[in-house]
Amino acid sequence: MNIDKDEILQFLDIRAFYKSFIPSFKETGKGQAIGLCPFHDDHSPSLSVRLTDGLYNCLANCGAKGDVFKFYQDLKKVDFPTALQEIAASQGITDTSAKQKVVATFEYKDAAGKTLYIKERLEPGRNGRNKEFRFKHREGNKSVSGRGSEPVLYNLPELIKSKYAVIVEGEGKADLLRKWGLAATCIDSGAGSPWKDEYTKAFEGKEKVVILPDNDSPGRSYAAKIANALYGKVGSLKVVELLGLQEAEDILDWLKIGGNDKAKLLQIIKEASEWILTGEPEAKEPEEFDPSKLPTGTHIQTLEVKIEWLIKGLLPKKAITVLHGRGGIGKTWLSLSMAESIATGKPFLGLTTEQTPVYYTDYENPLPVLVERVKTLNIQGVRFWHISNTPPPPALDTEKNYYYGKLPEGSLIVFDTFRSAHTGDENDSKNISGVLTVLKLLREKGYTILLLHHTAKGNDSRYKGSTAILDLADHELNLCDSEKKEGEDESYYRLHTPQKSRYQTEELTLDFDLDQGGFFVMPDQTEGTLKQIQEVMARLSEDQRKKTALVDQLKSELNLSQKKIRKLLDTGTGKFWTVTKAERNASFYHPIQFGSFSPPYRERQTEKLNLSIPEPVDKLAIDNHQQNLINTEFGNLAEGIGQTEKLDLYEGVI
Repeated sequence: MNIDKDEILQFLDIRAFYKSFIPSFKETGKGQAIGLCPFHDDHSPSLSVRLTDGLYNCLANCGAKGDVFKFYQDLKKVDFPTALQEIAASQGITDTSAKQKVVATFEYKDAAGKTLYIKERLEPGRNGRNKEFRFKHREGNKSVSGRGSEPVLYNLPELIKSKYAVIVEGEGKADLLRKWGLAATCIDSGAGSPWKDEYTKAFEGKEKVVILPDNDSPGRSYAAKIANALYGKVGSLKVVELLGLQEAEDILDWLKIGGNDKAKLLQIIKEASEWILTGEPEAKEPEEFDPSKLPTGTHIQTLEVKIEWLIKGLLPKKAITVLHGRGGIGKTWLSLSMAESIATGKPFLGLTTEQTPVYYTDYENPLPVLVERVKTLNIQGVRFWHISNTPPPPALDTEKNYYYGKLPEGSLIVFDTFRSAHTGDENDSKNISGVLTVLKLLREKGYTILLLHHTAKGNDSRYKGSTAILDLADHELNLCDSEKKEGEDESYYRLHTPQKSRYQTEELTLDFDLDQGGFFVMPDQTEGTLKQIQEVMARLSEDQRKKTALVDQLKSELNLSQKKIRKLLDTGTGKFWTVTKAERNASFYHPIQFGSFSPPYRERQTEKLNLSIPEPVDKLAIDNHQQNLINTEFGNLAEGIGQTEKLDLYEGVI
């Protein structure tokens, strides 16, 4: 077996080599890295490594210095031939004597156009590989292995002069686009390489930048990393994935498909959506995937993780909730009350809250309207970020969306409205997916998100826009008009989850009155319906109170389903009516009489009223007092009523 030292150095990843032995290994810039020296008891990183050629030196003067082979020899206590063999094996190199041919050469130049190093493509690669690459540079009249300098972008001089740029993976693809008259570039070591700050600076201020990734997971991930790094530093930024490609194919393969050419590529780029920031790229070493380390159900059950709520049973913590309702129904009033309860830690509609900072971003309401509502509800604990502020709240799909990550950790962020919080089309699932991805990143950083959104025309329980809105959110709340009952002047409101939630939630029946502080919970609607049924029974003859006839009568008068009526008849038996059996097991219902007064189904009060009545008392006196209550809407009673026997109107018992 013939293994050559220089050939190994051509293909050795110096960064990865040292990192595998020195966990603290970290780049410091200018082609240098440093880590804890393994050759003495080092507590402050002192081993300096030159990344261009792998030479190392201990700054603590322990005497350690040399190249990668000397490092391996001293660390493993082996001789040079063994070090050569083992390093080659770790790189998958078993023979360096394969006959190879340089099939392409790519020059990498500095900003002034001076050649720094060349990259050669060799075919075939060793050990069954299709290809290999190696770097060379000049030292005087001698060709030396390696770059000899820090890596730079391909076609850097052209890139600097152009207002536009296309980023691809590989020099061959960049050269194709250059033939088409496009300024194209790439880095010199593929999708696994780090993206440096110097690369970003070369693109700053450009009007348009397009990234064309290879059709595989590493390509897409790397494109996202580059796009995130360039986001906000260039004018237009797009990541364009070409359709019709097989796994790992690229633009060279795309060009082989009939009908594909420069004009079609430019049209695809023109129609592509702008890039939306997906989070801060993190420079992490690749990790091996070990399925055996995935947790079992037994392990999951031991985790001390539980569902938490900002409003118990209504607004889950660290989740994205969509609150939707028709325009003008009161979403802003409701969300302002929710926000104040959470900011102050006070109960909301009888539900417990967890106190946390609240930031209300208002893109939509005129400032005078916001001021009026805040005053009316006496909002004190919430912080408001209105479009009149400097800076205004940024749209979620613009370069300044990172502002939201500067809010205190754990805050509730309310977006009024979601449609105004982004610049794209709410019916475009791709655009919505990008916006929701930004919100998910905020969620994973500990924020709770509440999105106010409108409903579709003709359906007050269905939100507007792409299905991706609800697919990617965690929880849904809908504020809608509930069914108006016979004899009522106005309908009430229903706050519920009509379609989707990952949580078990409350359903509330509400009414709205600014004199009572906005929305408030209605009394039990089942109780009111049972009393309505009781009133109907009282008007009917005995024959009409036979179950089959009674159900038909109630369906007609109360507009309830037969199934619902039968359930209510069972619920009210013993409290509102009794049941007797006649021939052939027919059921007859008999209302329990509680006097002539039956309290209204919807009352503004949320607590029971206890009234004192003097003794002795007759039926007429009771009726007069009840009529006073109706006329004054439970106002002050006539003077002279003593403290003897109590009357609970809500229970209907004298």
